[in-house]
Amino acid sequence: MKKDFLIKFQNILFLFILFFLPLFFCPFTLDPFWVAERFFFKFLLSLLIVAFLIRALLNTSFVINKTPYNLLFGGFIIFNIAGVIVVRNYFLWADTLILNIFYFFLFLISLDFSLQNKNNYKKILVFILISNFIAASYGLIQSFGFDPLRWQTDFSRRAASTLGNPNFLAGQLLLAIPLAISLFFSEKVPKSVSIIIIIVLCAALILSQTRGAYIGFIASLTMFFILTSKYEKESFVRLKTISMAVFLLVFIILLLYTAINSEMRTKIKDALTLKDSSAKIRLSLWKNTMYLIKDNPLFGSGPGNFEIKYAYYQYKSLKYKDFFDNDFYKSAHAHNDLLQIMGEYGLPASGFILLLFYLMLLNGIRILKTQNNAKFFIIGILSSVIGILIHGLFNFPLLIIPTAATFYILLGSLVALSGNYEKNEIRMNLILKITSVLFVFIFIFFASILTRIFLSNFYLRKSGEATHFKMNRIAIEHSTNAVAIAPWVYENYYVNATDHLNAGDIEKAYKLYEKVYELNPGHWETNVFLFEFYASNNMNDEMLQIAENMYKLSPYSLKAITSLGYAYYVNGKFDKAILTYEKGYYNLPEKYDILYHLSAAYGAIGDTEKAIFFARKAIAISEDNAGAYYNLAVAYIKSGNIQMAKETLNEMLKKHPNNKNAKELLKVLKNEIKK
Repeated sequence: MKKDFLIKFQNILFLFILFFLPLFFCPFTLDPFWVAERFFFKFLLSLLIVAFLIRALLNTSFVINKTPYNLLFGGFIIFNIAGVIVVRNYFLWADTLILNIFYFFLFLISLDFSLQNKNNYKKILVFILISNFIAASYGLIQSFGFDPLRWQTDFSRRAASTLGNPNFLAGQLLLAIPLAISLFFSEKVPKSVSIIIIIVLCAALILSQTRGAYIGFIASLTMFFILTSKYEKESFVRLKTISMAVFLLVFIILLLYTAINSEMRTKIKDALTLKDSSAKIRLSLWKNTMYLIKDNPLFGSGPGNFEIKYAYYQYKSLKYKDFFDNDFYKSAHAHNDLLQIMGEYGLPASGFILLLFYLMLLNGIRILKTQNNAKFFIIGILSSVIGILIHGLFNFPLLIIPTAATFYILLGSLVALSGNYEKNEIRMNLILKITSVLFVFIFIFFASILTRIFLSNFYLRKSGEATHFKMNRIAIEHSTNAVAIAPWVYENYYVNATDHLNAGDIEKAYKLYEKVYELNPGHWETNVFLFEFYASNNMNDEMLQIAENMYKLSPYSLKAITSLGYAYYVNGKFDKAILTYEKGYYNLPEKYDILYHLSAAYGAIGDTEKAIFFARKAIAISEDNAGAYYNLAVAYIKSGNIQMAKETLNEMLKKHPNNKNAKELLKVLKNEIKK
């Protein structure tokens, strides 16, 4: 009786997760469409694993279905574990490792559920379509300007739904639409119902304004009709007319939407003429990620550490002119699933994932050659995979938990329908029972950790609200709670440090920023603060260490150039300072800060001619040039030209009458002349 109850509980929980994957959100966290979905998935998967382990403990044996994918998953996980040797942030590594293990477990649970009853795959189909239909309907409401929820993000009338991002919704719908089309070919479902579902899903995809998803959608439809015409020719011919009519209607909706939406027309035009800014950004991301892969082919950045490692490659495909407006370009993703996997996990691990997709398509087509009552469902799955892979060349749908989890559930169903599995019964001995009990406690503990992370993000949200209303004390209180609840999350320290900084508590902020740096040395804003703190407190060794890291992160940026040059200067390494500034001057000849510092550096080594030259150029470029005037005066004094020094200081005081340094130096010169 208990065993039956646990099986039912496992199945109910599995279907509950499946249904709410694209629907779960929480507007009370800092990042509702990312943090909430991670919490929902991992927390419930932890409970699902606990239920499975308790089932195993109550039985004398349990069954693990052996499939061709188990070895691929296993190889991928082994490289995940080995990747620990290259990671900087071990929490992010462990978090990502467990997420990937959860995907594998979800695949096995989906396979087990599908094998319990030959029609269970239909339940999976229905649950996916109903939940995605709800999500798509909400997305349509959003795009028409009627959103009952107050999201933190302005979607600009793009359909984003409960996933909180138009691109995320588009990826989810790419999985659902081919399944809806497969439902259209079912004899048991009224054509009107399936047509309504198809039109709503397609309309939401169109209104997401995600161009990469449009390409994936076309590829998906092409795949569906090729497979249908080849392996279900009779049904294809019989329903060809109505099928074409439905998709002609969808095409007309797309054309009408493009015609009335000027922003969409501009996006398409810019993409075709290669003037689109997002396309340029993506090209840079892809090129930079390729550099990362080239330098780290075996393990990449290590699981979960892509953002940290990529920070040191964000400049690789850019030039000095790209850093005129920004010192640093931050990204946590390659915006290309293939490059993301290779860059984060390394080439061997990514090979296992590529083999998984290849084997999935190969086995799926092999099944279609046999007699199978679920052919259209299989065609829908294969078409979904093609669509998501194409979309993944321009975005990162397989990093989005609802989309990735849905994919692994579909993979489990596909294996069950193909019969490409072998039941492997494992006897429960004492060691396995002890291990199972241990893992029960581990996953219960992990669920509590996830809850703490989720609560800490709630406090970050409250801190942000308090900061907005300039209530510094309350903001500090909330972000301090976030740190206390989840002290391993670097974002918590960063927000808390910024709150203390806004309140004027620089010493406390400094200690917190150092913690951020320890967890993520690629965090640019933290590097900038620490450099300025060390500089103002004459901590020269620490300042040089941070400046060198800043230069590694962004050697083209003015901030990194001047920081490293200054750090060399105050540490007495004048030749290195000059070399750094000269390189910056060659590429950024009109930047006052470089000219000003070059003048000081040449003055420090006694090259008064160059000190004068660069000081004059600095004065000519900037109106706020008191430092350059002063450097010029000092250079004249060192060269023995006291008269020019006096004239320079007098000219300086005309523009900067309250400058104490100029007054004192002029007074000293006058006294020297009197002597």
